Amino acid sequence: MAEIMVLTLFILLLIVAVALERHRKELERNADTINKQRQEIKNLLVFQKVVTDNPNGVVVKDIVQQLSRQKEDIARLEAEAQQRSPTESSVRAFETLVSALTKESNGKATDQQIRDKIKETSAVMKESETLKGQIAQLRSQIKASGRGNEFPSCWVTTPEGKIESIFELLMSETGIRIIERPLPHRAEDKAKLPLSAIRYNTEYPRYEFEALMRPLYEWSVAHECRFYVITASSELSAPISLVNAINGYFYPDGKIHLRTGA
Repeated sequence: MAEIMVLTLFILLLIVAVALERHRKELERNADTINKQRQEIKNLLVFQKVVTDNPNGVVVKDIVQQLSRQKEDIARLEAEAQQRSPTESSVRAFETLVSALTKESNGKATDQQIRDKIKETSAVMKESETLKGQIAQLRSQIKASGRGNEFPSCWVTTPEGKIESIFELLMSETGIRIIERPLPHRAEDKAKLPLSAIRYNTEYPRYEFEALMRPLYEWSVAHECRFYVITASSELSAPISLVNAINGYFYPDGKIHLRTGA
């Protein structure tokens, strides 16, 4: 009798164990489904504002305009972050201010006065960090939207924050010609770039062009930016392989211009 009870108890425990294992697997499946739904919601939220702002319908143009506004916000916020960032010179200025404050009080600056100055500097630092966070958020939104231009331009004019292209790239049937742009105010900036191997107004085959542009691209990656270029074609339809070669290293500043007879 005791053996039957033990066997019955063992079977009951086995049934409970199987049921628990099924329940565990079901929970795992549900958790995976929830995570996928959350990711899908995140992806859809990127376009939520576009839909809200366009109750009569959303087209590609609406999305591009929204992303363009986001890019402008990034440029503005980066400019503000650069201006407000507590550099070495600003730290020295703060130290000078405290020193002057001490002299004015005959060497007896109060703790409250010093604390107020420290608080003021901390507020500026906090605001700078906030701006950096906003920039990161906008970059994430643009990247999630599939636009691809999640990095700011390496060259931006100030204070208006307008994008400035480094040079013009002219495509033909067989290659890409690099045309230097007349930008005398960028002479010092260009001297810091790996451009010494470039022969302007010379046409390069695709793979030679890519090898030539890689050091400049790597420079932009290290500085978390991308260079913009003016793109043009001597052909009515630019070769897609050359377009892809350019887009792999640069951001085009707009549509491809037609340069027949160039």
